[in-house]
Amino acid sequence: LERYGHIIAQRPSLEDRHIKYLVDHPDPSNRIPIARRRHLNPEHVDKLVNDKDPHVRMEISTHPKLQPHHIDKLLDDEISSVRLSTARRSDIIAYQVDKLVNDKDPRVRTMIAGRLDLQPHHIVKLLNDENNDVVTNVSIHHTLQPHHIDELVDHQEWTKRSSIAQHPNLQFHHIDKLVDDEHSVIKYAMAKHPKLQPH
Repeated sequence: LERYGHIIAQRPSLEDRHIKYLVDHPDPSNRIPIARRRHLNPEHVDKLVNDKDPHVRMEISTHPKLQPHHIDKLLDDEISSVRLSTARRSDIIAYQVDKLVNDKDPRVRTMIAGRLDLQPHHIVKLLNDENNDVVTNVSIHHTLQPHHIDELVDHQEWTKRSSIAQHPNLQFHHIDKLVDDEHSVIKYAMAKHPKLQPH
C-alpha cells in the first residue's frame, strides 16, 4: 500500500480503513484520487477540504457531499484555481455569489458573470468591473435591463461598447450607433450581429 498507494486509491472498491490511510498519506498523489471518490464519509471530506495541497483541495471542490461550510472554506482559499473550481458548483447560494462577484481574480469574476441566478446588484457590480472579460460575459446575461444596454452602447470606453455588440436584444437605435462607431473592432463585431444577417 505504501508503494502503490496512488494506484490502489483509484480502485472502485476500497475498504474504509484503506481510504482512511490514504486520506492521511503524506504524498498528495495518493490523496488526489481519494478526493475524486463519490462515496466518502464526512470525516474524510473535512480532511480533504482542509488538505495542505491545493491540487487535493481543487479535486474535493466538486464533491457532491460538500456542505455549505466546506464551500465557504474553499471560496476563501488563497489559491485562485481552488476558488474557481468551487465557483463552478451549481449549489452555490446567494451570499456565496456575493463573495465571488468581488473575488480578486478576474477569472473567477468572469466565470460567475455567466450564472443564471445573478441578482440585479450583481449585474451592476460586474458591468462596472475593471476587467473587460468580466463585462463581456455579463453583458450577454439574460436579465440585462434596457438601461444597462443603453449605458454600455454610450460608454466612453470602446471596450465596454464592444462588450455589448453581440447582445441579441439590441434595438435598432443601438445597432445604428454601434455600426457607426469610431472603433473598427466594434464595426467588425456589428457586421456579425444576428439582426443584421440576411434571412
